[in-house]
Amino acid sequence: MGYFALKPLNKEFTTLTFAGVSMGSDDYFGYWLGAGLGYNFTPKDSLSLFGLVMDNDYGSDQKIILSYSHTFSGI
Repeated sequence: MGYFALKPLNKEFTTLTFAGVSMGSDDYFGYWLGAGLGYNFTPKDSLSLFGLVMDNDYGSDQKIILSYSHTFSGI
């Protein structure tokens, strides 16, 4: 179970947050959560920077992720 939220701050910047938990057989449990900021520098190009923390029965991890996205136009 989890959630994902985007909140525009203005025309260029958007915040993003997400979190979730997972449970399974043999008392498995895990969670993840993160937050970040997106920047639209053109209507088709954007950058996102966010942090992610996760922990489950198999270990834990922390990451900082930078991503670029481009939207291609259809015909």
